[in-house]
Amino acid sequence: MNRRDFIKLSLAGGALAGLPGLSWADDGISPSTLARLPRLEPDGEGRYHLTLAPARIGVAGRETELWLYNGLLGPVLELTEGDRLEVRVTNGLAQPTTVHWHGLKVPAGQDGGPHDAIAPGASRWYRFTVPEGNAGLHWFHPHPHGHTAEQIAHGAAGLILVKPRMSLLPDHDHQELLLVTDLRLDAAGRVAPHTMADWMNGREGELLLVNGGRHASLVRPPASEQRLGLVNACAGRYLHLRLDGAPFWLLGTDGGLLAAPELREELLLVPGQRADVLLPWPAENGAERLLFSQPYDRGWMGPEPEHYRRPQPLLRLVASGAAAVAVPPLPDRLARIDWLPEAAVSRKLVLSERMPAGPEHQGHAGHGAHGGARHQQGGHATHPEAMAASAQGVLEAGLAFLVNDRAFDMEHIMFEGKAGQVEEWLVENDSHMDHPFHVHGTHFQVLAVQARGGDWQALAGPRWLDTVNLAPYQKLRLRLRFEQPGDWLFHCHIIEHEELGMMGTIRIG
Repeated sequence: MNRRDFIKLSLAGGALAGLPGLSWADDGISPSTLARLPRLEPDGEGRYHLTLAPARIGVAGRETELWLYNGLLGPVLELTEGDRLEVRVTNGLAQPTTVHWHGLKVPAGQDGGPHDAIAPGASRWYRFTVPEGNAGLHWFHPHPHGHTAEQIAHGAAGLILVKPRMSLLPDHDHQELLLVTDLRLDAAGRVAPHTMADWMNGREGELLLVNGGRHASLVRPPASEQRLGLVNACAGRYLHLRLDGAPFWLLGTDGGLLAAPELREELLLVPGQRADVLLPWPAENGAERLLFSQPYDRGWMGPEPEHYRRPQPLLRLVASGAAAVAVPPLPDRLARIDWLPEAAVSRKLVLSERMPAGPEHQGHAGHGAHGGARHQQGGHATHPEAMAASAQGVLEAGLAFLVNDRAFDMEHIMFEGKAGQVEEWLVENDSHMDHPFHVHGTHFQVLAVQARGGDWQALAGPRWLDTVNLAPYQKLRLRLRFEQPGDWLFHCHIIEHEELGMMGTIRIG
């Protein structure tokens, strides 16, 4: 479909039917204007300061305590390729933390992995230069092993918008940023503790938030378009995005712009991933469209959350009473992306799981090898999987997530490689549930995909990612190159799976 046909379809509306059962005000919360994420400002010497600490804040009509950077929901660092960044991070929590610069190609010593934790009450400086070619939407979050899940559950996250030296989309530079998170509160309004179901599946909170709010609206003149940058900062929730009434353009992913715009009717955005999209507004004053997440079954074990099979509203697109605007042309080409050359090294990584074997988990144990029933409806608070559980407790019960049959060990180096050398990784998901696979320190290209029992299917063109989903029993061939030496992590970006062992280290010399 060409650009002109897309505009006609978008203005006509009704191209895609909304899913049945989608309710905008299902909990009585009135729609509100989309909150713009706060920008971080440097001090007089051009340096930034971040403090992660508890903060009282109102969310969805309730007051709660979250753990936020500078007391802000989703603070944004706006940078340009080539900028030198200096950030002093102070830990105001009662447990260690780090800051991982997810998507930025930083030196290994500045990556913020679990080997370099900041003790409670202590501070450290992160110093690095954002390299050329690293433009795009990235984010920062804690990465201390054993504490990441709790800190993510309390809302610790921020965005990084890196602008190119020269914009390839001058008519679409105005970009609204959307940080998507979810939250679970107990009856007293506190962040609820993790349960066994959280550790098994990856935590999904009942409150799905966009920039810290619910049921937000974005108002633009009729027939216009809006470029949005989205970050899925949820611990375990998948976003299966769809725009009611029209298709939309995908402009970029984790590694920045695509080679050419792609027309999409839906988009799967897994934890850790980002998307750069262009959304069309309705043609008539007062008309609305809804950006929502439709249900996606990622292999849930045990009683499903009430929201799991229901579409979830994210953002209302409202056409204002202003005059319709002219839609600027979208370039046919956005960026030049070449395939990486043939690999000098090949590796194989197998993602698997080990489930508890006790009576309360019968029907779950051994899923990775044998499949079996995995859904039960109508769970309630007395079910064993709904009770509070610590990471150590579930590990002792026999639950673990593995890479090449090993749980993560801070001292273990799984692979060794060389800086600048192209590698090809065969990554296999030998389990019944989806896993989003993330690599630190670089971006990669997906060469081909193989479903269980099927043939390899090559991808039509290259794109840069740092996180990719693997469906159950799926295999992917990835090509990548580490430019900088050091120890780099790779792991499942469902935070609870990472914490329970689905993580490894490659040492680049």
